[in-house]
Amino acid sequence: MCFVVFSILIDGFFSIDTLSAVLLVSAQLGIVATGVGLLLTAREFDLSVGAVFALAGGMTVVGINIGLVPTFTVAAVLTGAGIIGALNGYLVTRLKVHSLLVTLGTMLICHAVVAALMQSQKMQLNGYYWSFGLFDFRLFGAIPISVVWMVMLVLLAALGVGRTRFGNWIYATGADPLAAYNLGVPVTAVRLQSFAIASLMAALAGVMSIVQTGNMALVAGDALALEALLAALVGGVRLSDGRGTVSGIICAVLALKMSQQALVMVGGDPVWYRTGVMVALALITFRFLQQRQEV
Repeated sequence: MCFVVFSILIDGFFSIDTLSAVLLVSAQLGIVATGVGLLLTAREFDLSVGAVFALAGGMTVVGINIGLVPTFTVAAVLTGAGIIGALNGYLVTRLKVHSLLVTLGTMLICHAVVAALMQSQKMQLNGYYWSFGLFDFRLFGAIPISVVWMVMLVLLAALGVGRTRFGNWIYATGADPLAAYNLGVPVTAVRLQSFAIASLMAALAGVMSIVQTGNMALVAGDALALEALLAALVGGVRLSDGRGTVSGIICAVLALKMSQQALVMVGGDPVWYRTGVMVALALITFRFLQQRQEV
């Protein structure tokens, strides 16, 4: 519906170039939002995914520029991101620290590391390697390969949530952690793995970004965590009882990015898009807190 409305109201919106641009920016957000959505379904938050996105891109640049094999560098970066997520999960589940506080600390640490890397060297890839084609290629000259990655990961997540024991455990953990634990669900392991998946998918999006653009800025990923959170909430993930679908998250991602593209095409300042994201998150959070007080 967003696509039809914007195509009618905005000249040039209905075109291959516009659709390709929307899909390109939607792919990275869709990958991150899927991981965040799975984590929200387990009733946990992760504010650090944007910082992990930037850190993954920065570490990829450093590794490749010092002569490491690109495939090994990417594998090491993704493994490190998974460890960061698992550490977040450990602090939340074992030390009983709220996930907002834990991931806020992780976000600040990752930002500090990225800033230190940028002071020591320029965050720009030196050269292009054949393996980059895995993340930087267009099918039929229009569809970014990152969209294919997003579709595959989304299908995998949807099948994993809907048809596996782990998916049932995520829903059970989000619905009622104590009841799930009493029924034999490994609640601690589910939350830890959910944090690791969220960080891993953020890092994958960060690697894709650096390969496609060739450089990484300090502010890269700053708004990504908020956009991913908003996409998950607008897509139907409920904070109170662990409900939500992957398909709903992706629909929300496409709607958000179409709105952003429409704003750009009519000459609007991108700051209004970020402001809209913040306002929408504030309204959703207020409504959630209001419902909790009513209960």
